[in-house]
Amino acid sequence: VNKGLIDQFLKPGDKVAVITNQGGVPLGYRTAEKVIVKLAAAKRSLDERGVEIAMVMVSTYHPKATRLAMDAAATDVFVTGKKIGLPMRVWSEDFTRKPEPGMFKLLTAFVHEQLDCYIGDSDEDEAAADAAGVSFVRVPRFMGEGE
Repeated sequence: VNKGLIDQFLKPGDKVAVITNQGGVPLGYRTAEKVIVKLAAAKRSLDERGVEIAMVMVSTYHPKATRLAMDAAATDVFVTGKKIGLPMRVWSEDFTRKPEPGMFKLLTAFVHEQLDCYIGDSDEDEAAADAAGVSFVRVPRFMGEGE
Protein backbone atom coordinates (compact mmCIF):
# COMPACT_ATOMS: atom_id res chain seq x y z
CA VAL A 1 0.00 0.00 0.00
CA ASN A 2 1.37 3.40 -0.94
CA LYS A 3 1.12 5.09 2.46
CA GLY A 4 2.53 8.33 1.08
CA LEU A 5 -0.46 8.65 -1.23
CA ILE A 6 -2.85 7.97 1.63
CA ASP A 7 -1.18 10.72 3.66
CA GLN A 8 -1.21 13.09 0.69
CA PHE A 9 -4.89 12.74 -0.22
CA LEU A 10 -6.73 11.69 2.93
CA LYS A 11 -7.19 12.90 6.49
CA PRO A 12 -8.68 11.38 9.65
CA GLY A 13 -12.46 11.17 9.40
CA ASP A 14 -12.51 10.75 5.61
CA LYS A 15 -14.44 7.85 4.07
CA VAL A 16 -13.26 6.04 0.96
CA ALA A 17 -14.54 3.42 -1.42
CA VAL A 18 -12.23 0.96 -3.11
CA ILE A 19 -13.24 0.11 -6.69
CA THR A 20 -11.17 -2.67 -8.22
CA ASN A 21 -11.12 -5.00 -11.22
CA GLN A 22 -10.15 -8.54 -10.27
CA GLY A 23 -10.73 -10.42 -13.50
CA GLY A 24 -7.50 -12.31 -12.88
CA VAL A 25 -9.20 -14.41 -10.21
CA PRO A 26 -11.49 -16.38 -12.55
CA LEU A 27 -8.57 -16.80 -14.95
CA GLY A 28 -6.40 -18.28 -12.19
CA TYR A 29 -3.79 -15.48 -12.22
CA ARG A 30 -4.43 -14.77 -8.55
CA THR A 31 -6.56 -16.18 -5.76
CA ALA A 32 -9.41 -14.57 -3.85
CA GLU A 33 -7.24 -14.86 -0.74
CA LYS A 34 -4.43 -12.85 -2.36
CA VAL A 35 -6.90 -10.12 -3.35
CA ILE A 36 -8.26 -9.95 0.19
CA VAL A 37 -4.76 -9.90 1.72
CA LYS A 38 -4.02 -6.75 -0.33
CA LEU A 39 -7.34 -5.18 0.59
CA ALA A 40 -6.76 -6.03 4.26
CA ALA A 41 -3.36 -4.30 4.11
CA ALA A 42 -5.03 -1.22 2.64
CA LYS A 43 -7.67 -1.34 5.37
CA ARG A 44 -5.01 -1.51 8.10
CA SER A 45 -3.14 1.46 6.61
CA LEU A 46 -6.35 3.47 6.36
CA ASP A 47 -7.51 2.46 9.86
CA GLU A 48 -4.14 3.61 11.30
CA ARG A 49 -4.84 7.04 9.81
CA GLY A 50 -8.47 7.25 10.94
CA VAL A 51 -9.85 6.78 7.41
CA GLU A 52 -12.87 4.50 7.00
CA ILE A 53 -13.50 2.17 4.07
CA ALA A 54 -17.20 2.72 3.41
CA MET A 55 -17.35 0.07 0.70
CA VAL A 56 -15.15 -2.20 -1.40
CA MET A 57 -16.52 -2.70 -4.92
CA VAL A 58 -15.02 -5.62 -6.86
CA SER A 59 -15.59 -6.81 -10.41
CA THR A 60 -14.50 -10.35 -11.27
CA TYR A 61 -15.64 -9.97 -14.87
CA HIS A 62 -13.11 -10.75 -17.58
CA PRO A 63 -14.00 -11.19 -21.26
CA LYS A 64 -11.83 -14.32 -21.51
CA ALA A 65 -13.27 -16.04 -18.43
CA THR A 66 -16.26 -18.38 -18.36
CA ARG A 67 -19.48 -17.33 -16.65
CA LEU A 68 -19.06 -20.16 -14.14
CA ALA A 69 -15.49 -19.11 -13.28
CA MET A 70 -16.46 -15.42 -12.89
CA ASP A 71 -19.41 -16.25 -10.63
CA ALA A 72 -17.31 -18.64 -8.53
CA ALA A 73 -14.58 -16.00 -8.20
CA ALA A 74 -17.15 -13.40 -7.13
CA THR A 75 -18.42 -15.74 -4.42
CA ASP A 76 -14.89 -16.58 -3.24
CA VAL A 77 -13.86 -12.91 -3.04
CA PHE A 78 -17.06 -11.93 -1.23
CA VAL A 79 -16.93 -14.76 1.33
CA THR A 80 -13.20 -14.27 1.99
CA GLY A 81 -13.63 -10.50 2.38
CA LYS A 82 -16.57 -10.84 4.76
CA LYS A 83 -14.48 -13.12 7.00
CA ILE A 84 -12.21 -10.17 7.79
CA GLY A 85 -15.03 -7.65 8.04
CA LEU A 86 -14.65 -5.76 4.77
CA PRO A 87 -17.85 -4.01 3.69
CA MET A 88 -18.06 -5.22 0.12
CA ARG A 89 -20.09 -5.92 -2.95
CA VAL A 90 -18.81 -8.15 -5.75
CA TRP A 91 -20.09 -8.44 -9.32
CA SER A 92 -19.22 -10.59 -12.31
CA GLU A 93 -21.10 -8.66 -15.02
CA ASP A 94 -19.42 -6.86 -17.91
CA PHE A 95 -20.88 -3.44 -17.05
CA THR A 96 -19.01 -3.50 -13.72
CA ARG A 97 -15.50 -3.90 -15.14
CA LYS A 98 -13.64 -0.61 -15.48
CA PRO A 99 -13.49 1.32 -17.81
CA GLU A 100 -17.27 0.87 -17.64
CA PRO A 101 -18.78 3.13 -14.93
CA GLY A 102 -21.04 0.41 -13.46
CA MET A 103 -19.39 0.09 -10.05
CA PHE A 104 -19.28 3.87 -9.65
CA LYS A 105 -23.02 4.07 -10.31
CA LEU A 106 -23.82 1.11 -8.04
CA LEU A 107 -21.74 2.57 -5.22
CA THR A 108 -24.26 5.31 -4.48
CA ALA A 109 -26.96 2.69 -3.91
CA PHE A 110 -24.91 1.15 -1.10
CA VAL A 111 -23.26 4.11 0.61
CA HIS A 112 -25.86 6.77 -0.28
CA GLU A 113 -23.17 9.33 -1.01
CA GLN A 114 -21.67 10.68 -4.21
CA LEU A 115 -17.98 10.29 -4.96
CA ASP A 116 -16.06 13.55 -4.66
CA CYS A 117 -13.18 12.24 -6.73
CA TYR A 118 -11.57 9.01 -7.80
CA ILE A 119 -7.88 8.41 -7.23
CA GLY A 120 -6.51 5.85 -9.64
CA ASP A 121 -3.39 4.64 -11.39
CA SER A 122 -4.52 3.53 -14.86
CA ASP A 123 -6.17 4.65 -18.07
CA GLU A 124 -9.16 2.44 -17.32
CA ASP A 125 -9.55 4.12 -13.92
CA GLU A 126 -9.60 7.51 -15.60
CA ALA A 127 -12.07 6.37 -18.29
CA ALA A 128 -14.44 4.90 -15.69
CA ALA A 129 -14.35 8.06 -13.57
CA ASP A 130 -14.96 10.20 -16.65
CA ALA A 131 -17.88 8.02 -17.77
CA ALA A 132 -19.39 8.27 -14.27
CA GLY A 133 -18.92 12.05 -14.16
CA VAL A 134 -16.45 11.89 -11.27
CA SER A 135 -13.28 13.99 -11.10
CA PHE A 136 -10.09 11.94 -11.38
CA VAL A 137 -6.62 12.22 -9.87
CA ARG A 138 -3.91 10.02 -11.38
CA VAL A 139 -1.25 8.72 -9.03
CA PRO A 140 1.69 6.31 -9.32
CA ARG A 141 0.75 2.69 -8.63
CA PHE A 142 -1.51 2.73 -5.57
CA MET A 143 -0.96 -0.87 -4.52
CA GLY A 144 1.88 -3.11 -5.53
CA GLU A 145 3.38 -6.50 -4.83
CA GLY A 146 4.80 -6.78 -1.36
CA GLU A 147 3.50 -3.41 -0.23
